[in-house]
Amino acid sequence: MRIYYRAHKRAFLFVILCVMLIAVSVACVVFARRLSLPALYVAAFAVFAYQSQIFIVYVASAYEYELDGTLFRIYRITGRRRLAVFDLDLIHARSLLGYKDYKKYVKENGRPARRYRCLCGVRKSLSHVLLYGDSALFFVPDEYFAAAVSSAVSGSDPVGDAGPVR
Repeated sequence: MRIYYRAHKRAFLFVILCVMLIAVSVACVVFARRLSLPALYVAAFAVFAYQSQIFIVYVASAYEYELDGTLFRIYRITGRRRLAVFDLDLIHARSLLGYKDYKKYVKENGRPARRYRCLCGVRKSLSHVLLYGDSALFFVPDEYFAAAVSSAVSGSDPVGDAGPVR
C-alpha cells in the first residue's frame, strides 16, 4: 500500500530573506560602480547566488513523502519537475523519534555523523527524526504518515495495511 503526504510549506521568512539579499546584492553593485571596487562585484555575485539557492530550496520547491511498504522516499517538487532526493528501505532504520526525544538521544549517544533536512521551512522543533546507521533525517509528516513510518520501522504492518485478506 502506498501512502503519500505533501508537507506544508512555511516559507514566508525565507521570502523576506530573499528580498533582503537581493537588496544587498543591488547595493553591492551600486557601490562597486561608484567606488570602483571590483571586489564588490564578486560580493554581489556571491550574495545573489546564495539568495538563488535559498529561493530554490525553500521557496520554489515542495517535498512529498512516499511510503510503499517498507520503502520510504522523499521527492523535491519544483514546478513540473519531481526529483527523488531520499530513498531508504525502513528495514535498515533504527527508530523514528519526535524532536524532543531526539534531543534526549543526542545527549545520551552524541550527534549522528550525517544529518539531512527536508523541512519545507518548518522549524526543526516540529519535525520527526528518522535514525538509520550513523545518520539522521529530519522531515515533517502529519500524524497518520508518522504512525505509518513508525510501524514500518518497528516491523509491524503499516497503518491501514493489515496484510492479505483470507
